[in-house]
Amino acid sequence: RRHTRLQGDWSSDVCSSDLREAQIVAQFDHPHIVPVYDVVRSQEFPAYIVSKYIDGCSLAERLRQSPLPLVEAVDLITDVAEALDYAHRSRGEVVHRDIKPGNLLLDQQGKIYVADFGLAVREADPVHEGDFAGTPAYMSPEQVREIGRAHV
Repeated sequence: RRHTRLQGDWSSDVCSSDLREAQIVAQFDHPHIVPVYDVVRSQEFPAYIVSKYIDGCSLAERLRQSPLPLVEAVDLITDVAEALDYAHRSRGEVVHRDIKPGNLLLDQQGKIYVADFGLAVREADPVHEGDFAGTPAYMSPEQVREIGRAHV
């Protein structure tokens, strides 16, 4: 069940970052994006995101076991590209900015999911000179040169 109880006093940076990520992902309904159900606060944790549990491993863990067969790799890349295109075509024109094997989850059947929209931005969000987000080894040349917000 999907719901979006994402309001309240979220004043700390950690809380507002988690809330922002949850608000971005809560608008999505795509078979290859991990759905977010809620953001919860507790005495122990300032905020945590409640999302669908993906029973499996990250693509990074899977690749440490052995290379993917070419056909499987092409299928996974296609599914991820479709999910990113969906996010970008959404109301907020969302750009993930941190696509890497560690943020791609595989379930037990081999279905891939895009996760961790923590660094995502909307196209309309202001970008300040020196804003740098992502994992350098996986960033596009445009991001590294700070001339764009490409997510591929």
